[in-house]
Amino acid sequence: MGEMPIMYRGHRTTDGAVVDRSDGVYIKECNNLANHSNGLEWGYAGSGPAQCALALLMDTLEDRRDLRVLKNEPSDVWKETGITAWAMNHYMKFKWDVVSLLDRTGWVMSQEYIYEWIKRTEKEERQQRRVESGLPKEQNLQ
Repeated sequence: MGEMPIMYRGHRTTDGAVVDRSDGVYIKECNNLANHSNGLEWGYAGSGPAQCALALLMDTLEDRRDLRVLKNEPSDVWKETGITAWAMNHYMKFKWDVVSLLDRTGWVMSQEYIYEWIKRTEKEERQQRRVESGLPKEQNLQ
């Protein structure tokens, strides 16, 4: 039987908004990378959602990197720039595309959903680079 997928849950406690994972881990705010807010938030396009977007991307990318290392597989989206640089370059887009649209009262999201967003974003950027360099778009990119 395979491992259970990681699910993220954003909810509110008496201490404020928190995001935890289905394995019991609370995600880190990543204030060492960008300090937008003293907490995680969602459901609007402010500083707390920016902090949440960065934290979710970093957590997902770190897990995927560790999984690939364990399986001795090559990395994909972060192989050229590293996971921190990739997250720093994309977390504002993730905030606008996903985090700002989450239900303010609470939400659940799979890590796989975030990873699919990462892969889709990479595909769009590859296509854009091809167009900008005068090459035709690739067909059926995975």
